[in-house]
Amino acid sequence: MAATLSAQSPRFVPGEVIAKFVPGSEASAAVARAAEREPLDLTGLEPIAHRLGEAVGVPLRPVRLNSGYFCVLSVDARQLGERLLRRLESRQRVERVELVPDTAAITLSVAFSAGGEESRMGPARLVASLERELGLPLKGEVLRNGRLALQVNLEALTLSLVERLKALPDVESVQPNFLLKRFMR
Repeated sequence: MAATLSAQSPRFVPGEVIAKFVPGSEASAAVARAAEREPLDLTGLEPIAHRLGEAVGVPLRPVRLNSGYFCVLSVDARQLGERLLRRLESRQRVERVELVPDTAAITLSVAFSAGGEESRMGPARLVASLERELGLPLKGEVLRNGRLALQVNLEALTLSLVERLKALPDVESVQPNFLLKRFMR
């Protein structure tokens, strides 16, 4: 999966994007309603995030609103991890798959059947094959116990999400959630 921003780009929060919606759209109206509530209530944005997530193939959730009616959306790591778990469990040659708890990233431990095609592939080829099958940028390494530690590459996924969301009719603009640097005097 190709990333379009250069490696020299400022750092951003992996898995988060900032979106502004087309004025007059349902999404824009939902953001305006949420911004008017005190205290802030994002539940009205959940259906919008769900619809956008369905359109781009990655579960999203609203995180917060910024000034100017910009909505910060985040990859729903729990939901994406569970979706990947189910997809991998349904593979015939997967012996066992588990979500790795207590990690900041979406990480799965996968054991393939001995003698299967996957066990004969090198890790790089196996990860590339799983990327194509699952439609997500992945990283992987073989663990001491012979299992594959498979992790969603959230940085690459964020850049891919930006491109996918830009193509949607309700989205006026979208970018990664860049980190601001503090300047010292």
